[in-house]
Amino acid sequence: MFQYARKLRRFLWVNCHAKRLECVQLAGAVVRWGCFESGSKLRALQTLRVVRLRLWRVALHSILHPSCHPAAACLLAALVFLAAAARAQTGTTDLWQRQSIYQIITDRFFDGDPANNNADGNYDPSGHRGTSVHGGDFKGIEQRLDYIKALGATAIWISPVVLNARGEFHGYAGRDFYQVDPHWGTLADLQHMVQAAHARGILVIDDIVVNHGGDLVDSGDRGYPNFKRPPGGYTLRWRNSDRQYPPPFSLNATNATLSDLFHNSGHIRDYFDAAQVEQGELSGLDDFKTESNYVRERMIEIYEYWIKEAGFDGFRIDTVKHVEMGFWQQWCPPVRACAAALGKPGFFMFGEVYDGSDRKCGSYTGTKAGGPFALDSVLDYPLYFKTKSVFAQATGNTKQLEDRYAAIAGN
Repeated sequence: MFQYARKLRRFLWVNCHAKRLECVQLAGAVVRWGCFESGSKLRALQTLRVVRLRLWRVALHSILHPSCHPAAACLLAALVFLAAAARAQTGTTDLWQRQSIYQIITDRFFDGDPANNNADGNYDPSGHRGTSVHGGDFKGIEQRLDYIKALGATAIWISPVVLNARGEFHGYAGRDFYQVDPHWGTLADLQHMVQAAHARGILVIDDIVVNHGGDLVDSGDRGYPNFKRPPGGYTLRWRNSDRQYPPPFSLNATNATLSDLFHNSGHIRDYFDAAQVEQGELSGLDDFKTESNYVRERMIEIYEYWIKEAGFDGFRIDTVKHVEMGFWQQWCPPVRACAAALGKPGFFMFGEVYDGSDRKCGSYTGTKAGGPFALDSVLDYPLYFKTKSVFAQATGNTKQLEDRYAAIAGN
């Protein structure tokens, strides 16, 4: 380990002048940000091993639009920290604990190619609806990479790239999981941006979704969308026969009905009911039947495709607790193995578990659930809720933050 540490000093420099990113002290140890000078040095760092993930600082900043749309409100939790309790699996490196991550909602960042703004017919730069496209794209990110690097960021986390149901700006309502939504540009634009980031020593994380698609399916049955506990359920139908999911989530001989692909229990009404959380529709979004082996295998193929085609270095995974644990234990190992086979042994996967329980959040990491290795880490929502109660709601005291850090130090 010491020989790797000596090599690390030659590869890593600490930017002491970044104005938007700051050193953060956790449990007596200062976690610093660093920039890697070249792609070759970055690859050398990927041979290093990690024993424990300490902290991951995330910066959220938009240079194109200063306001936060409600559809992306939950992402603000990323302004706190990633959970520090995930133990790295065999083959992982210490690459990620040294990163400063800059989060980008692509459409709200920078417009590098006005020609694609109205590709979905919903360009509305002053709008605030989920389908109001403002113009940010992959070329815009590429044009601002030097700006991002000058801030001291060493990785970027971009919003989902797949084609959305109605051209949603945020990317979390996928329809075609093998296509790039054209208002962000082309696959070639994405590939070029990732390559340009790597040339600057910047890692690229893609935000992905396996829990749900867009809102293309509903039911005409009485009582819908109230939650109906399985094995009961509704008869599903397309909202518009002209707007359906293409393969692999189209109807075929294997999946003759929509309920073969999607949960048919209606909307989530009670977020404290585990059955509703995992099998109900979140905000009316079509909830994939993730316990189906067909869906699991297709999701593995989809995200292996994006690692191969785009060259991503990690995934941030949306709505993790809305998917049963068995999915993660089946999905994570082959995706991680695919990345390793492509020369990315440090491919990092962290999830959003919107919950205040450390036990709940931690259960999705490593082998804590008692099966195969799942996620590497999760966002620290328990800290987020405590911070929110102190500074946003004035219902909590600062000692609870002190106690939390003390507890982490004792783990």
